[in-house]
Amino acid sequence: ARAACGRALGMSGWRFRTPAAEGDPEVLRKEEEGLITLMKERALVRCRETQKDYYECVKGRTISIAWACRDTAAAMNDCLHQHTNDISLDELKQRWVKAGRPSIADRDSRFAKSYLKS
Repeated sequence: ARAACGRALGMSGWRFRTPAAEGDPEVLRKEEEGLITLMKERALVRCRETQKDYYECVKGRTISIAWACRDTAAAMNDCLHQHTNDISLDELKQRWVKAGRPSIADRDSRFAKSYLKS
């Protein structure tokens, strides 16, 4: 499990608490889900080249994809895993809280643009 969660007394919504990192900001479950979506979008942008290589490899193939594109698939998965892990999520949470908790739904916000570029 990613984090131990508990219901905060007198507050609505689930709050996630990461036991290993006491200084991490607490965010509501819905907020974290939005941040995870943003993190995945960023990973897709950052791994565009490895995705393109994989898609070029699989074009016109069927069964041979399994062995012919193994290296490019591994490279694409490695890239995606580098950008979608607990460390990346914790960094995103900290940046999001520091930016004043802007609306995650607003993909045109200054935070979202700067985060996708960085």
